[in-house]
Amino acid sequence: MSFVPPRDIFFAPYVFIVFLINATVFQSLVLGSERVHIQMQVWAIAALLVGLLGLGWNLRRSFFPTGLMLNPERISGVRGDKLVKIPWASLEDVSVVSGQGPYLSLLTTDQTLIRIDSRFTGTDVNVLYWTVRYFLDHPEQRELLRDPEAALRRVEETYRVADPG
Repeated sequence: MSFVPPRDIFFAPYVFIVFLINATVFQSLVLGSERVHIQMQVWAIAALLVGLLGLGWNLRRSFFPTGLMLNPERISGVRGDKLVKIPWASLEDVSVVSGQGPYLSLLTTDQTLIRIDSRFTGTDVNVLYWTVRYFLDHPEQRELLRDPEAALRRVEETYRVADPG
């Protein structure tokens, strides 16, 4: 079962904006005076550096997978750009903590605390919490993780609160 955020579409608009800035700067260089020419060179270099930094950032991000995967053997995925691989036998507790946003907190048997930012999972941290909690508490049910729909259905059936209305 995978919890993966949608792909970031920031790259295309970013490239378009940098292209427009550079096109404007180029036009000013061709048509402008010497004073404008020097100012536009500075702007052209600045826009080029911003463009290269943005391109580098987006390429770097594309090489680090996002998301969290639960399977019968372990929990794996990323927290920021660090990989996480925790066998179920090494997981002691799970909780939700807040900081600069909601985080899933995993406590291992060697007392290592791992915080996973919910932005890297693409799902509500509470859904992730109850899913991990269920399979931590019910190891005999972990084979359900091979079928994500069945696994989520089981978690929902277990923790569903009776709707009074």
